[in-house]
This record gives sequence, C-alpha cells and structure tokens, in this order.
Amino acid sequence: ANAMNRTLAGLKHELYLNLTAGNLEFKILPKLGSWDGDIGNDPANNGKLIATGENNMWVSAPGYYRISVDLQTMEWSTLATTWGIIGGFNGWGGDQAMTYDAANGVWKATFDLTSATELKFRANAGWSLNFGDTGADGKLDEGGSNIVISEAGNYTFTLNLNPIGNPQT
Repeated sequence: ANAMNRTLAGLKHELYLNLTAGNLEFKILPKLGSWDGDIGNDPANNGKLIATGENNMWVSAPGYYRISVDLQTMEWSTLATTWGIIGGFNGWGGDQAMTYDAANGVWKATFDLTSATELKFRANAGWSLNFGDTGADGKLDEGGSNIVISEAGNYTFTLNLNPIGNPQT
C-alpha cells in the first residue's frame, strides 16, 4: 500500500505511482493497511467514489500516473505522465527527457549546462503540470518559480514525486 503523499486544499490528495502490467487496479484505504471502509469507483458513475458496492479504480495501460482523489466531492482521476526538464539551457523550447528509474522510484536526466540557467520540471511536454521551487527551499512547488542553476557543469537531476511531505528535487 502507498500513502497519498500530497494533501492539497480541502480534502484533495495526490499520489504518483508507476503502475505495471497486472497491477493496474487499486482502491483507497482510509486507514493504511486495513480494508475497513475501503473506497472505490462507483460502477454507476465512473470517476465517482463510494464505500459500498464499489469496484476497483483502474488505469487502462501501464505507466507512471498521478492519482487524484477529492474526498469532498468524492471524485477521482488519473493522469499518465512522462517527465522532462525545460529551461534557458535550451531556449525554453522542447524538453530534455527524463528516464524513470523503477528501482528507486524516481525520474532522472544527466546532461551538460554550458552556463548559469533557470529550469523547471514538467509533465507530458506541456505547462498544465509543472514543478518549480518557489522560495529556493529545495522543495518543489506545483507551478512554482524557476529553479536557478548558478554554474555551468554536468548535472544529474533527480525528480522524486513521492517523498514524505512535498515533492523535492
């Protein structure tokens, strides 16, 4: 079992998971490790959550997903993601692809930066889901400020979307 690791406004929660063939279904457990009160998909209203007569929630294909749950509206959704880095190093045009390291549960990319630059992590080569670092505190913020890299060099970037607390680099 994995704990929802991001609590957003109200009763909204998120978790990022790599879902593999044969493991594409899941449920929400109000108490980690106990099936008492488990919550799943409403078979009469796909995308809605219920606790009685529910089905498993699911995705249709293996991949790395953001799973979103809103316990106030009792809705759930998934978003398949791939991750990249964009920034001044490439004129903010096109992403430097990141590779998923399944053994460690993180995304990685190694490449040279020829000068100081700013950058962001983003999903699916688009701006609707991106992470920066507002306040330069080493913790990622959804839609946050650009991350400043002050020196040229060869860098390995690691994106961990499931640490305890907020996502971090």
